[in-house]
Amino acid sequence: MRRRHPLSQGSKPLVPVTPLIDIVFLLLIYFMLASNFVTEQQMVVDLPESSHGVAVRHVPTIISITADGTFYLNGQRIVADSLVTSLSGIPRQMHLKELEIRAQRDTPVYLVIQAMDAARETGFTKIRVETRLKEPR
Repeated sequence: MRRRHPLSQGSKPLVPVTPLIDIVFLLLIYFMLASNFVTEQQMVVDLPESSHGVAVRHVPTIISITADGTFYLNGQRIVADSLVTSLSGIPRQMHLKELEIRAQRDTPVYLVIQAMDAARETGFTKIRVETRLKEPR
């Protein structure tokens, strides 16, 4: 008695769909977790380090200050003299009056104070200075 191959009897091959769907979902989850969620940064700022800090979930307005005194408001370059006028319209547009200052490590302190004064003058109530967490030794 000769055995026949199951495909030779005219039956169609069965492809199990459930394991394929499982594999697709596992791959989707893997790539979602393995990918880098990149935040859009307008400029690279070498931040100072701090041993204490609090993580912030949402900051609508960002002032970046370079070591040579260049100011950026939400990624747009502005002149230091027009900082108050540039900030004046922002609190009215957003319900959160929060501001974050990102100053490079070598930025003179008076520039950071100038940005803080302009923010207070235009109605910002919460002002934060961003730092990096200091590496433990």
